[in-house]
Amino acid sequence: GAIEHIEELKEMNVVHAVKIKDAILFTEISSTSLKKFDLNTRKITTLPLENVYSILPSPSGTHFTAILGDGAKSTLILSDADAATKTVLAEGISISAAAWSEDQRMISYYLKKDVNGASNEGLYVYDLLSGTTTLVAVDGEIQRSIFSITGEQLSYTKYTETGADSTILTLSLPAKK
Repeated sequence: GAIEHIEELKEMNVVHAVKIKDAILFTEISSTSLKKFDLNTRKITTLPLENVYSILPSPSGTHFTAILGDGAKSTLILSDADAATKTVLAEGISISAAAWSEDQRMISYYLKKDVNGASNEGLYVYDLLSGTTTLVAVDGEIQRSIFSITGEQLSYTKYTETGADSTILTLSLPAKK
């Protein structure tokens, strides 16, 4: 891909940036608001999302997931490119390791939550076709997850005292309708 220097963002302290459709979504050090730089109009607007920690575009670039966090709670949302339509996928103490399947059918993520005063954590897969969430692994704090190209396998990595430990899961998926 081509690299483009964006003069309009030169003086901003951009922390995280991703391309979605004809725009760059980004956050700055000085603000937790999600901003959008339109590549056609060259204008910057603020989108209706606060406390954005991480942004992950869908493979087609039409949607994104964002992890929002205020220090006490984390939320994983699914959004259209303009953040006009948002769906909460998960809430808990900590969320990380989000990943999209190549066909955009599934989103995986690590979630740590408090259940009746006890800590509960695991790797989950949200199926966009069925709207269901499935716990697929309970294996400590997972740092990274990624789907195979076919979406039939999910690999995840966790860090241990002696280094990194990776596991590959084979997913049993219902047929696409």
